[in-house]
Amino acid sequence: TGCLNGYNMWNFKHKNSYIMILFNICNAEDIAEQKGQNECDNAIRDFAQILKVEFLHDSVYRLNASKFSVIGNNRPDEVCKRHIKNVEDALESYNSIRMSYKLRVVYNYGRFEAKTDVNIDGLYSRLFSGLHKKSLETL
Repeated sequence: TGCLNGYNMWNFKHKNSYIMILFNICNAEDIAEQKGQNECDNAIRDFAQILKVEFLHDSVYRLNASKFSVIGNNRPDEVCKRHIKNVEDALESYNSIRMSYKLRVVYNYGRFEAKTDVNIDGLYSRLFSGLHKKSLETL
């Protein structure tokens, strides 16, 4: 995918406040079962490219087969929402040309809060629980 890996994310050294956005391709396993692992791998690579283009100045990490994280400088919620909307629009365009499957992606985002998060694990844990809930709701 050309993304950084989870090891790099866990060793991320923050200098000031930052944001994290988690993405999960909810139906990656279904695509692999129905269309084959090669097709699933292609879809994951395509989604990674969408993220890398939208978050050109941020770090994009592939955490596992279908989960991605973006870490970037702190920014207002409106900017985060605009980035996410751009990803949704790109995904909609991607899905419109796919005849055999549609990617279903959920996300969750937040900003590092030194008082409650302590380190990147705290922010990730906080966001992951919300992402997991959203993922279950799409099944």
